[in-house]
Amino acid sequence: MKKTLLLSLGLAVSAMAIAQVSTERHLPIVGVVYSLNLSSSTISDAPAGANQSWNYTITTNKLVDYEVVNMNNVPADVKSAVPTAVVAYKQTGTPNAALAEYDFFSDAPSHLVKVGTKNVGASTQVKNDTSMEFGQQYNTTKFYGGLYRWYCGYGTLTVNGKVYKNVAMIKSYNAAAFADTLVQFHQFSPFYHLMFSYTKGTTGIKNVAYLDLTNTSVGIEDQSPVAQGFSVYPNPAKDVVTVALPSAVTGTIEIFNLTGQLVRSAMITPNQPTSVPVSDLAPGIYMLKAGDQSRKLIIG
Repeated sequence: MKKTLLLSLGLAVSAMAIAQVSTERHLPIVGVVYSLNLSSSTISDAPAGANQSWNYTITTNKLVDYEVVNMNNVPADVKSAVPTAVVAYKQTGTPNAALAEYDFFSDAPSHLVKVGTKNVGASTQVKNDTSMEFGQQYNTTKFYGGLYRWYCGYGTLTVNGKVYKNVAMIKSYNAAAFADTLVQFHQFSPFYHLMFSYTKGTTGIKNVAYLDLTNTSVGIEDQSPVAQGFSVYPNPAKDVVTVALPSAVTGTIEIFNLTGQLVRSAMITPNQPTSVPVSDLAPGIYMLKAGDQSRKLIIG
């Protein structure tokens, strides 16, 4: 398995999840920042199975940060090559020429498609690769993206003391007899997020990578039922934004602008997603609140 499979966020983000997460938000929230780290630590192979508790303590060597950005903030000459993209992962800080500067994704009800990538100093390369497929049942195997993807475990993952619940374990290989197997851990609520991966080969475990969510304001570590079930889509939104909440949450959805002014409110629809019209709101960044949880909302 090529090492570059772990070094590009676009190539590394490959997930399959259990059926109930098909209603979760597929894409992370604009503004989320990931720190991509490689580690030389010696680790053990994670056990597969249901309700696992995986715990790793590793050294981290940060390569680069990636931020989830609104396509409106991507240069026009780059964006024009990937017109179906709805979100991009962009390097921040000092560029790393060995990694993709941008990775572009479109969204679909059943899968996430990587539609392009751009390396530092290069032109945009157009792609059409299924990078995530949603709704797969536990302990089944699917073939896409040139690999067999076996969803073989789920549970809680702890890396350097940071706890992630609702985690799916995926093993990917290109043939039954292939020596190297890519093992990946994805959090599927409140949104899909690759956190940890390694390659298991005949010579042991190698290519240990950790994508640490460096801004926790979006609630990735909030283990309350409300936070786990709270999703807002599409985000960015133009005409209507839909809010999916646990059935226990009642009351009002409120949208505030950056000055703290309440600009929109709507009663929560019990036991089903609530749609809120936003077409008359000015493009920009807002805060959407429901119950005691909030999410950043991009309109434009």
